[in-house]
Amino acid sequence: MADDFDPQPARFYMPDTTFIPRPSKLRCVLGIVVWAISISSAGISAADLSKAGKLVIAGGAISSAGEEVWQVMLAGRLDGRPIGIISTASEEPSATGEPFAARINAAHGAGSAVFLPLGVKGVNADDASVAEAVRRCGGFFFTGGQQDRTTRILMRKKGAHTAAMAAIWEVYLRGGIVGGSSAGAAVMSDPMLAGGQSEDAVRGGVVKPGSTTKGVALAAGLGFHPGMLYCQHHLERGRYGRLMVSVVSDLARARLGIGVCENTAWVVDHQASTGRVIGANGVLVLDASDAKAGPNGGWSGLRVHYLTAGDRLRFKTGEVVPDAGKTRQPALDNSSQKQVRFPAWEKNALRTALRQMAKAPKVTRLIGEDGPYAVQFDRQPGTVIFSGADEANITLTNLTVSLKVHTPDLGLKLPVGRNLSRMAFHENVIRVFSYKPADYQDGPLLVVMHGMDRNAEDYRDRAVVMADQFHALVVAPEFDLKQFPIEAYQRGGVMKDGKAQPAEKWTFKAVSDLVKNVRAVQHKPDLPYYVIGHSAGGQILTRLAAFLPGDATRIVAANPGTLIFPNREAAFPLGFGGLPDALGNDDALRRYLASPLTLYLGDRDLGSQNLDLTPAAKVQGMTRYERGQNCYQQAAALAKERGWPFAWRIVVADGVGHDSECMFAHPQVKAALFE
Repeated sequence: MADDFDPQPARFYMPDTTFIPRPSKLRCVLGIVVWAISISSAGISAADLSKAGKLVIAGGAISSAGEEVWQVMLAGRLDGRPIGIISTASEEPSATGEPFAARINAAHGAGSAVFLPLGVKGVNADDASVAEAVRRCGGFFFTGGQQDRTTRILMRKKGAHTAAMAAIWEVYLRGGIVGGSSAGAAVMSDPMLAGGQSEDAVRGGVVKPGSTTKGVALAAGLGFHPGMLYCQHHLERGRYGRLMVSVVSDLARARLGIGVCENTAWVVDHQASTGRVIGANGVLVLDASDAKAGPNGGWSGLRVHYLTAGDRLRFKTGEVVPDAGKTRQPALDNSSQKQVRFPAWEKNALRTALRQMAKAPKVTRLIGEDGPYAVQFDRQPGTVIFSGADEANITLTNLTVSLKVHTPDLGLKLPVGRNLSRMAFHENVIRVFSYKPADYQDGPLLVVMHGMDRNAEDYRDRAVVMADQFHALVVAPEFDLKQFPIEAYQRGGVMKDGKAQPAEKWTFKAVSDLVKNVRAVQHKPDLPYYVIGHSAGGQILTRLAAFLPGDATRIVAANPGTLIFPNREAAFPLGFGGLPDALGNDDALRRYLASPLTLYLGDRDLGSQNLDLTPAAKVQGMTRYERGQNCYQQAAALAKERGWPFAWRIVVADGVGHDSECMFAHPQVKAALFE
């Protein structure tokens, strides 16, 4: 991507694989980016799975549960054939898979497992001999690593099966067992969870892998259990938020989500149409059939079961069958209700809270807190709780879950050290990451503009070296992609749909508002400030210098991918062409050349990754370094020709490529800002 474009029982059932979209009531919830996911298991119907083998979906970190997992795996082999170990998720499949198979054979007897060299250099998943080796197995176990490696190796584009993948399905549909752990569990879904943290998911929604927006990424998986979406390392890594966001959206193509904890496995028996928990911890089952959009991008109506060892779920009826050794707990105590609050995404925090609810009938609500976001678990009259011999062995059914989004606490705060606060800009809320050195007194303000990844926190951290060196206060506003798409960030919001926008709505205005807020908080109305941005952040600053430089002492555009050249031959955003007269006339050009702009260029920034290479952009040059040099030379020539004041500078960081951290730490940054 170029950087310029840059209470009733829950209704659980075994769905048909033909996806029937739900109503679009949640289409716009949580900033969801609409995109298509190909279904690799297209054509595999629910009837086809009636004779399929079991699935053993392990949540990772299998230790004490390992023996039980492998008892199920080996018992489920087709015709007693070996389990094929598939380590395609590993960078070095042989280094993972061969010793794994050796351990299984040592523990359970020779012939229990065999390593299938899929993903090994020189092994083609479409070779007939490879497919035949797959067919000789009685089942398969996918090991951990990075799940997208598995899909790249076993699947063709648009979801078609390689010969090896077709052979895996052939064995599976004849009754061969399929298992996997960690990344090997994620691939069981189609789509599958491909990355992202819960904190980002509740803010950014569902995104495509590789998106510059942080969120939960979905990608095509292997689809061994149609209609389900699987997640692993679930409560240990606080991943339930990303699974909830996925099933609530329409894009997951699954109403049901299964989150499997570590040292635990979920055993799916297609013939009995059940799922069963084995191992030391639990499984969170999510049903989004009745989910509804709520205020401020939240939602409600999600239903949850938490199951532990021995518990079963009947897919067709939605009935939870607790382990026979568990005892039903007392009904809801309405005399004195109690809430339990916990940090939403902290390791095992939800599990601890669920155990508190199971032990105390008066605990009716659990609230996972994450700034303005709260994930609320409510006990209903239909909620039933069971407990076993120890506090870990619990079952909770029919909790309802909602995501509450509260109005954020607005108001800039600038304590010593690193901090996060927020400021309002029209209808938007901008996160502001700041850093104040311990010895800060009267130093300047540095406003730092992030690149195309919208990672203001990273830019704040990279600017700490400048803050400490220059005894400066740093603020890094975050212009997220949802609120500030490319035309509003890199291009400053000057134009929208071909029409000039009012100056008060330009994104540049947010920078000046931020400076006003900082000055007010610091009680220094004349606090000098400098603005520095890299890559996409450098792009917006060339346009800020052209249209709204304000009273910045210096505007430093580092390694911008494109710039606004001081001419009317090129159309905006590459030049002043096509703009209203007030924005593109000679007076506008004169003001631009008189602005305190520094073009700060790395002389090794010669690559083309994420660079706008459209014909219009190529006119500026073929690299960022060349474009910066050309823009400066054109500006200097125009100022000389017209006799206009010229306040630009050009500063080169020798030996640096397209790297904001190196640009900020380079000795020349002082010259770019202050000399």
